[in-house]
Amino acid sequence: MPDMLPSYPYVRMVKTNGKLGAGAARNLGAKHARAPLLLFLDADDNLLSNDALRRMVDVWNTEGAIVYSDYVHKAYINPDEAVQLNKAGRLIYRDEKSNLCMVKAHAEDYDCSRAVKQPEPPFYIWNLITSLVPKVWHDEIGGFDETMPSWEDWVYWLCMARAGKCFVRIAEPLVAYRFYTGGRRDAGIQMHKDLIQYIISKLKDVPSMGCKCGGKKLERHFRQDRDRRPPEGAERFRRWGVDVYNELIHAAMLHGRVVCYTTLHRSFHARHTTRHCWFASRAVA
Repeated sequence: MPDMLPSYPYVRMVKTNGKLGAGAARNLGAKHARAPLLLFLDADDNLLSNDALRRMVDVWNTEGAIVYSDYVHKAYINPDEAVQLNKAGRLIYRDEKSNLCMVKAHAEDYDCSRAVKQPEPPFYIWNLITSLVPKVWHDEIGGFDETMPSWEDWVYWLCMARAGKCFVRIAEPLVAYRFYTGGRRDAGIQMHKDLIQYIISKLKDVPSMGCKCGGKKLERHFRQDRDRRPPEGAERFRRWGVDVYNELIHAAMLHGRVVCYTTLHRSFHARHTTRHCWFASRAVA
């Protein structure tokens, strides 16, 4: 991966101290980010369109809330179930040899009253980790819990909800999410009882601030950042194509699991293997 750096002058590489987990990787990326918005994207997920980021930012500019979307999930599904999904208009693609399918999935609308009661059953998970969030809100709640072996992403959003941060859903799939990979997800299933008890203990003294739709200071920060001159060399890369994105993702995956986050304006992509984080920035018109 280091040999790619000369070709991408807007990329920075930061080393970690080994396998610290997804929470630590995301916190490291957020620490080095200089833009006001963050978007986390795991190794086994991807954005479905080249304008997904811009659309999320447009919604942020309008709503001043954490932005998430519907998604397409990838999973191995038996033929009978695939037939039913096709009848319902949700099946997008099916590989007849492997039974790998792509299926439309709808995220739940955000309900503050339900979110602040978690993790009381019935469990409520309204968004994926791939959601656009202000960096100052990330810092306000202390980032991700790096001690958790799994489910740190859900706890992250629960802390946001209790801090009174609002969420808004884009009712269109902008993300592809794989259900057939993810060691941390499998670990969470195996130890779910212990994780629930930990979450209850962690949140029991965290007061709920209620739902507060604000974000005006962030909007000013956003406008100021947009007016800054892009970093040297970034002008040559104003056009961010799928080919560049895929090239970096492919290179990172050759070295292991990737965790990616993106922030706009002067957007940053961080791709974390077990030892590295990548930062790619560009100017946004």
